[in-house]
Amino acid sequence: MKTYALEAPPPPLAALVEEVKQGEEIILTDHAQPVARIVSPARTQTENGNHTRPHFGCLAGKIHLALDFDEPLEDFKDYMR
Repeated sequence: MKTYALEAPPPPLAALVEEVKQGEEIILTDHAQPVARIVSPARTQTENGNHTRPHFGCLAGKIHLALDFDEPLEDFKDYMR
């Protein structure tokens, strides 16, 4: 991971893009505070190994609804007449 300060003259955009193509992650800072990160769109995993975007079916079998999930609650029965 490379860091570039916005206070200093930046490298040419083409040079930054070439670094990203080589797999480098670039952090831009403003007064030592990170403000932007440049990464390749082909990079599909975060630092901890999880996918950055969920994929279809990733929660299959993990969400369970009770059979009576759409039944009125006891507290609201008086209002359901």
